[in-house]
Parts: sequence; structure tokens; C-alpha cells
Amino acid sequence: MVYHLVDAFSAWFFISLFIVLILEVITTEKESPGWGLIWFFGWLVAAVAFSDFRPWKWTAEHWLLSILLVVLYISAGVAWSIVKWSWYVSNAVKTLVGVDYLDPARSENKRRIVTWMMWWPFSVSWWLLKWPRQMFDMLYDHMISTFRRIVERAYAKKPT
Repeated sequence: MVYHLVDAFSAWFFISLFIVLILEVITTEKESPGWGLIWFFGWLVAAVAFSDFRPWKWTAEHWLLSILLVVLYISAGVAWSIVKWSWYVSNAVKTLVGVDYLDPARSENKRRIVTWMMWWPFSVSWWLLKWPRQMFDMLYDHMISTFRRIVERAYAKKPT
């Protein structure tokens, strides 16, 4: 074991953590929770093996706060899955997907919902990264008639 190769909370520690967080966002959006677990636990094992990072020490010292944080994490995951499922259903209804496909008990829907619950911080992160694009798409949809009038006005002024 190469202990202290990288100090916990050094630049390399945070760079590796940032890379893992990006991988977590990608695997969550691709609905691959298994890969997310592999990346997370792989990083955790490497961080413990090559640095002085010992997360269980803080957890043992603050066990009551740790329990509260776990309860809050699960609650936030359940709330996010409800929000995300409602968005998913409303988008599916717009594309005329059958009601049988939207049964939350179907295996692919169960996997999708559990992924949103389990990996909610990464799902929320992706939503935060892409919501500006969605907002401008919505604004464009509302303004398309204005853009068409500009084109029509330009053609109306065109000399024949």
C-alpha cells in the first residue's frame, strides 16, 4: 500500500474527485447505476489506499449527524424521483407513448426511478447544467411566430 502518495484534500485529490463526479453524472443520465457504483467505490478505495483520507473516522465521531444525513439523502432522492418521474411522464404523454409503457412497476421504469433516487445529486447536477438550454428552447417556441413575421415582412418589402 502506497500510503500518503496523495494527501487527502490536495489538488490531486480534488481533481480525481471531480473526474469521478463527472463520470457519475454521465452514468446516472445513461441510467447505469452499476457503473456509478463501480466508479464511486473504485475512487473511494483508491483515495483510502493512496492518501490519508479516512471517511469512517468522521462518521464514527459524528454518528448521529451521519444518520440524519442518510435520512435527508434518502428523502431528497425520493422527492427528486417524484419530480423527475412527473417530467418523464409528461414528456412521454406528449409523444403519445402508451399508458402500459408508463407503468412504474415495469422493470426499466423501476430501474430508472431507483437510479434517480439513488444518484439524485448527479441527476440534479445534469438538470442544472442543461436547464438553460431548455429555457431558451421554450422561449424560442414562444417566439417562433415573431421570427416568422420578420421573414414575412422582409419578403413583403422585397422588390419584384
